[in-house]
Amino acid sequence: MNASGMKLATRLALGFGFLVILLLIAAIWSIVSLREGNTGMTLMVEDRVPKIVKAQNIVNDINVIARAMRNTLLVKSADAVTKELARIAEARETIKTNLAYLDERVNTEQGRKIIDAVKSSRTTYVTLQDEFIRMVSAGKRDEAAEFLMTQVREPQAQYISNVDKFSEYVGELMAKEGQATAAATSRDTWILITLTLAGLLAATITATLLIRRISRQLGGEPDYAAEVVRQIAEGDLSQTVRLKADDTTSLLASMKVMQDALRKIVGEIQDTVNAALKGDFSQKISLADKRGFTEDIASGLNQLSDITDTGLRDVLRVANALSAGDLTQKIDKEYPGVFGQTRAAVNGTVTSLAKIVAEIEGIVEAAAARGDFSVKMTMEGKAGYTKRLSELLNQLSTVTDTGLRDVMRVANALSAGDLSQHIEADYPGVFGQTKAGVNGTVAALTKIVAEIKNIVEAAAARGDFSVKMVMDGKAGYTKELSELLNQLSNVTDTGLLDVLRVANALAKGDLTQRIERDYPGTFGEVRNGMNTTVSNLKELVQQIKASVDTINIASQEIAAGNADLSQRTEEQASSLEETASSIEELTATVKQNAENANQANQLALGASGIAAKGGDVVGNVVVTMTGINDASRKIVDIISVIDGIAFQTNILALNAAVEAARAGEQGRGFAVVAGEVRNLAQRSAAAAKEIKFLINDTVEKVTNGTKQVEEAGSTMADIVGSVKRVTSIISEISSASLEQSAGIEQVNQAIGQMDQVTQQNAALVEEAAAAADSLSGQARNLAEAVAVFKMDQTSTSTALAAPRSATPASTPRHAPKTQPRTGGAKPAAKSAAKAKHASAGEEDEWSEF
Repeated sequence: MNASGMKLATRLALGFGFLVILLLIAAIWSIVSLREGNTGMTLMVEDRVPKIVKAQNIVNDINVIARAMRNTLLVKSADAVTKELARIAEARETIKTNLAYLDERVNTEQGRKIIDAVKSSRTTYVTLQDEFIRMVSAGKRDEAAEFLMTQVREPQAQYISNVDKFSEYVGELMAKEGQATAAATSRDTWILITLTLAGLLAATITATLLIRRISRQLGGEPDYAAEVVRQIAEGDLSQTVRLKADDTTSLLASMKVMQDALRKIVGEIQDTVNAALKGDFSQKISLADKRGFTEDIASGLNQLSDITDTGLRDVLRVANALSAGDLTQKIDKEYPGVFGQTRAAVNGTVTSLAKIVAEIEGIVEAAAARGDFSVKMTMEGKAGYTKRLSELLNQLSTVTDTGLRDVMRVANALSAGDLSQHIEADYPGVFGQTKAGVNGTVAALTKIVAEIKNIVEAAAARGDFSVKMVMDGKAGYTKELSELLNQLSNVTDTGLLDVLRVANALAKGDLTQRIERDYPGTFGEVRNGMNTTVSNLKELVQQIKASVDTINIASQEIAAGNADLSQRTEEQASSLEETASSIEELTATVKQNAENANQANQLALGASGIAAKGGDVVGNVVVTMTGINDASRKIVDIISVIDGIAFQTNILALNAAVEAARAGEQGRGFAVVAGEVRNLAQRSAAAAKEIKFLINDTVEKVTNGTKQVEEAGSTMADIVGSVKRVTSIISEISSASLEQSAGIEQVNQAIGQMDQVTQQNAALVEEAAAAADSLSGQARNLAEAVAVFKMDQTSTSTALAAPRSATPASTPRHAPKTQPRTGGAKPAAKSAAKAKHASAGEEDEWSEF
């Protein structure tokens, strides 16, 4: 086919078909790219990310095992150790499951190597765990602690490192896949851009060719051609069509020819219309120079003029007759087309009017014989059939008015709930049947209302829903209404009895009763609500029972720990009071020593005879300084005991905080108290270290003073000949004694502060113990309250065990400030030595508590 001979539709189809093919290719390529991206994203979400999550969960469980292993060394009770071992077993099972998940889904060679390394390190770590658990179970805590620090830590770090390597390996895979996806996205983007540019180029070429072709066929711009067509279509033939030179075949050229023909025929039609407006339908259009549609239009208009003239004259004759009420006039001549339809319509109108008058006369006469309307039609100015029709309709209104008034009266009474009204007047025919129907309806409604009243009174006054409607002699809507009311009574009676049964059971604490029967509608919702209430109460009671048991156990353990802590705090307070008493006596002795030294110095300056007496005083000073040295060393031992007690107090406070955390919301107060005890224990430990440093410094100074006094005593034999030397030595002794007095006074103040802190610790411990006892009592009360509920499986409420803690000790009493006994200090020193041995090698870990 020649390209110039192609149809416009073919050209458009080829041009846009090529564009559609390009768009289809781009869409298919986009779909393929999206599927590839979706595949990569699915692999990322369903494989890579879950593997990293599982690996991280393994690391978390390893840390859980490590904390549980350390906790077995910190806790004291066997139950607490058992719980920590259970946590280890649970974490091991979780690790086993997660590792099996990874083992099944790793297929690459490098991934298999890393997984094998993880499994190998896990085997080693599990073996070490078993050995550690064996030591703890055998009570070898020191060996277990040493084993944990030396043997377990490095394999544990290797185990975690291997799991982290697997996470890093999966992360590298994800990074590579992300880079591949980015490269594919860039490639697809360029391909789509190329396809889009090719489509744009093809669209531009196609549009240019089509515009040139269409312009030649139109003969001008499409807008101008459309404007010419619009003006001709609107009847404007005055515009001149502009054509190009030698243009005889375009659309605009054809439109110009058509415009000229229309101008001529319109002029002739206008002349004919002007004559018709003057009432002359005889003027015709000349057919001599007409061709085609103009000849058809002229011939048609001429025929129209002939038919219009004759037809209008016949219509005028019949219309005049109808206006006078004469139904005997008709159009007898035959006409084609619309005038034929007009003839048939006019004649039909005359015939219909005659028939309607006859039918209305018969209907109105029949109605007048059986009824009457009060509203009448006016008769003035009417004649012929209209007058007759008005008279008959007035008669019908008179009959209908009376009957409708009676029906309206009874209907209004029924709408107001009044059943005493009836239609008393007699009516023939349909109005008589209407009277019987209305009166029968009133009687039936009266009977139904009486029966419904009996049902409602029984239900409202006595709560009796068993009363039913009588079905004998009823039919139609009364029977259906009675059946529906009886069904309502049955459903209401049965449903309320079921609800009453379950409600009585709930009032007695019985949670085993339910509504088993199915009900529709609101009763079905009530049934579901009652059953859901019973289920929720049952579940709530079970949860409360479980929580009460847990709270009771936790409160017992807290009470026991607080009691032990209270006893130790009292012992600590007593030791501090004895220490304070000893320090006060030591202070008095040192002050007296300083005064004696001053007096000896003055006497030595006065005479050598008094120097001999000073020799005796120096001897006493030697004995006193030896006592001071011994007392200082005892103070060091006491401070060690205080340090050990503070360490144990800190451990007990940590255990109390752990148990309070397990108790949840109920243990928040215990957690606060345990935190305060822990802070006080840390402050006590810090103060003990400072006191220990001061005492050691004092011991060194006392030792130096003792050595100097011993040297003075050895030279006392020659003191008479060397009074000056003795005076100098005694001056040094006096200065040292003053310094000792100031140092020991500081020690005395520190011991007093420690005593106050210990007293506060004791008060806080007693408050914690009282709170634990109160919590245990509340838990028992709650358990007794919950025990009244009856479950499906009958359970007997057992009394909660009394807390294992002893009665909290009373506030420590202040011991009399007397010289401490040597025997009383030995147990404290022994305990301090034991605490010091237990904490050997762990001084760096003290800050963790």
